[in-house]
Amino acid sequence: MDLIKGVERPWIYNGKINVRSFLDLWKTQDLSLESNLTPETLDEQFTKMFDVDQEMIDSLKEDLSPDCLTDVADEGWKDCIYGDKFAIPDQVKLVSVAAQVKHIEKMKADRNYHSHASQLLKYRNYTFLDNSEMKKRSPDEQKITDLEVILNVQIFKPMKFSLHVGEHRKHVNPIAEQEFLCLGGQFLSALRDEIICPVDANPVEDCSDDPKKSKPSGGEIYTSGFFFIDDCFYNDFRKTSNIDYSQVIVDWAKSSDRRIGELRSAKMEATCFIDLTIRLGQPYVYVHQGNCEHMIVFSEMRLFSPQTDSPFIDDYPRLFKTVNKTAIMCYMCGINVPKWLVFDNKRLPDNPWLFCEQCFMSFNYDSQKKKVGHFKAFPYLDKSAII
Repeated sequence: MDLIKGVERPWIYNGKINVRSFLDLWKTQDLSLESNLTPETLDEQFTKMFDVDQEMIDSLKEDLSPDCLTDVADEGWKDCIYGDKFAIPDQVKLVSVAAQVKHIEKMKADRNYHSHASQLLKYRNYTFLDNSEMKKRSPDEQKITDLEVILNVQIFKPMKFSLHVGEHRKHVNPIAEQEFLCLGGQFLSALRDEIICPVDANPVEDCSDDPKKSKPSGGEIYTSGFFFIDDCFYNDFRKTSNIDYSQVIVDWAKSSDRRIGELRSAKMEATCFIDLTIRLGQPYVYVHQGNCEHMIVFSEMRLFSPQTDSPFIDDYPRLFKTVNKTAIMCYMCGINVPKWLVFDNKRLPDNPWLFCEQCFMSFNYDSQKKKVGHFKAFPYLDKSAII
């Protein structure tokens, strides 16, 4: 598969990393200092490592304190760069500073440039979730006692496919909607259970005949899915009714003319993260609901840190970062959040159409609660309500 998609990208680590080998390598090292380091013992350990006295340590703390960033002399500099003044001081010859000033000027003058540049920012609208609830866990719960590896897994928005080609095709920057911290000893199925997608939450059956009757969600009906990582499909077979989404792809790839190579399959509920061989930054795939495809990326792999990470196993996979969502408003009133998605209604100017509860009932049903015309209606749950 590498011959087809290529891995020559600056954000992809070319070498493959076996997670188990990574952990085994660190187990051979003496990590007693790192594992036992606390804020209380930091000064003592620093003194031993660098052969300095306490006076030097206190001086360093004073010089590197965040309070130094609010010095009066710095205020004029920040006003020069980020305020209304754009003159570069004579003593500053950095090309990067001049480029930053030019960028800020263009951001103010060109609205299209401002919008495009904002979309390219890595952390433009992310929310880092608070971990305060983890500190309230019972001390009797199972904890991490041995050396463990933690993987940072990014889940991107579902891929949108377009039939347009060439210059008319719209390219959308992929956005990581959710980021999880996963333990090496956890099964892939544990991550799948934590991934939030509106396609799983919304019902898939037409409810227009009886909008008050509850219908099962897509996640309850269609429970099959797979992760595609390093030429292997990890299918979810926890339910006997689940089907193998990957078999048709494996059969298709067997032709030597396609030069894809051998593709394998395994069970995600029987495969731990520590069993994987991955490339950091390499796009992989998560597929569910038949054709809902999410790009996933392992962005970081490190050892468990008892000083900063939650020690409770049940806290993982842990969602620690999400992208902010702006709620969509009802297409009819523009005031309320939509609750219904309507298809094939000839009385509407566009298809599909989003309604809030009040507009949906008043426009599509008469005083006797009977349908007006022919249409299909599905309960709609906005992303902003679940992510």
